[in-house]
Amino acid sequence: MVSSVFKNLHPKFAQIFQEFLENGQIDVLPAKGKHGGASCWRNLISHPTFILLNHNNRLRDVSTLAHELGHGINNELMKEKQNALNFGSPTSTAEVASTFMEDFVFEKLLSEANEELKLQLLMSKLGDQVSTIFRQVAFYQFERELNKDFRQKGYLTVKEIGLLFSKHTRAYMGDYVEQSVGSSNWWLYVSHFRYFFYVYSYASGLLISKFLQSEVRRDKKFIDKVINFLSTGTSISPKESFAKMGIRIDAKFWEKGISEFEELLNQTWSLAKKLGKI
Repeated sequence: MVSSVFKNLHPKFAQIFQEFLENGQIDVLPAKGKHGGASCWRNLISHPTFILLNHNNRLRDVSTLAHELGHGINNELMKEKQNALNFGSPTSTAEVASTFMEDFVFEKLLSEANEELKLQLLMSKLGDQVSTIFRQVAFYQFERELNKDFRQKGYLTVKEIGLLFSKHTRAYMGDYVEQSVGSSNWWLYVSHFRYFFYVYSYASGLLISKFLQSEVRRDKKFIDKVINFLSTGTSISPKESFAKMGIRIDAKFWEKGISEFEELLNQTWSLAKKLGKI
């Protein structure tokens, strides 16, 4: 399924996927002592890309495969066009390729599902995108205030950090989600806080990806511009890269991505009403 979706987008994507398979660059199944989760690993431009999965034959695992392959394809496209100094992704665009590929595979899953399964998929996707956009923005706001306070005071206690974290998680969860005892310390498990401000890339990456998806649906030839964008590495700034595609990053640009999320919400709401769930 993933291969067919990639091929439909552009043969180059399916070709890179096939090469990963033939060269043994994807570690697929869970194993004793193996690291959990999923990730895509790259090092030097001369080194191969490796993808780690823990595939359990679930629908979510299909999306995970597409997500990590998006990173892998991004790496290979950069290798073709860039030198070692420019082989890398700016934080703001690091999650564009992954979410781009994942969402097109998700569309394929939806098209082949009955209505009950479709609603489950949509609900799961909504949850993921709330986490990717709104939760990560809350994390980013927490990180900003944390760094600001640290610079002013020179030291922050665990309690002070916890109060900041609770303030920003409460801001996005609202009054309907309980802030349980101990939740103020949940910042400890977020490994991305050790990669300063990386959480921003999930929100920016998905919203940029949503915009690019809408352009590809409108004009399939736009995929060539997406490939050029994914090939730029750090040779030019994201702003310059977008300008080459005729895109200006402003409030309207981000609103376009949010409107794609809103459409998904409306679609889910309508189907839930039709099936008598609400």
